Amino acid sequence: MFELQDVSHAYDGAEVLRVDAWQAAQGEHWLLLGPSGSGKTTLLHALAGILRPAAGTVTVAGQDLAALGAQALDRFRGRHIGIVLQRLHLIPSLDVAHNLLLAQYLAGLPQDRRRIDEVLGSLDLAEKATAKPHELSFGQAQRVAIARALVPRPEVLLLDEPFSALDAFTRADLQDHLLALWGDTRPTLILVTHDVDEAIALADRIMVMRPRPGRILEEIASGLPRPRDRRSDEFDAVRRRVLDTLDRSLDRSSATAIRERLSEATYSI
Repeated sequence: MFELQDVSHAYDGAEVLRVDAWQAAQGEHWLLLGPSGSGKTTLLHALAGILRPAAGTVTVAGQDLAALGAQALDRFRGRHIGIVLQRLHLIPSLDVAHNLLLAQYLAGLPQDRRRIDEVLGSLDLAEKATAKPHELSFGQAQRVAIARALVPRPEVLLLDEPFSALDAFTRADLQDHLLALWGDTRPTLILVTHDVDEAIALADRIMVMRPRPGRILEEIASGLPRPRDRRSDEFDAVRRRVLDTLDRSLDRSSATAIRERLSEATYSI
C-alpha cells in the first residue's frame, strides 16, 4: 500500500531521517517505536505528504506523492490517507457531525450522513453528533479525530501518539475501538508511540528506529493472536525482545563503557 525508497531529510543541515527501503501491504498494522530524535514523526509526515523529503520517493496507493501539486495532494490525502496528529485540529465552530462531513467534502466524496452515523456509533459517540468540540472530554475528542480520519475509508491510516495524554483506562478502551473500526475497511495502519505495551497490543509488526539520523534498526513481527493477553508469557517474550532492541537503539553498551571509564578515573584520583 505504500513504499519508501532512499528517503532522507535534514533540518538546518543535520540529517534527521534516512530510510533505504520500507514497504507495507494493505491491512498491515505497523508501530514506529524508538527514542526521541529517531525520526518517527518526520517519517509519518513524509508518508502523509505533510513533509516532502529532501531525497527519495514516497509512494502511497500507487501514487508518487512528489508528483502531485499542492491542491491535488490535498485531495489525494483527504481521500486515501487518514491522519490523526497529537493536536486534533477539530473545527471549533462546527459540531461533531459537521467536522466529519467536512472530511468527506475535502476528500471529494458525496456527503453521506449514514456513514457518519455508522462511524460515530462504532465509537460510542452517537449522542455527541450535535456537540461542539469544547463540549467533549479529551478522550471523546480523540475518538472524533479518529472518526474523521476513517469516514472517507482511507487505504492508509497514520496516527502520531494519539493516546499519549489519556489515562490508562481510556487509552485501553480507545485502542479497542480503533481495532474494531479498523476491521471495517482494513486500512494499512501506521502508529507512532513511545509505549512498548501499546505497540505489542496493537501491532503485527514493530519497527524500532535509532536516532541521529533516524533510521530503521530492526523489524519485529509479534506473531501474537488476537485478542492479546498482556499477562501471557508470549506477550512478555515479545516485550523483552522489543526492550532489548530499544537498548541497542540507544547503544547502551557504549554508554555503559563510558560510565565505567569515568568511574575508574574518579576512583584513581
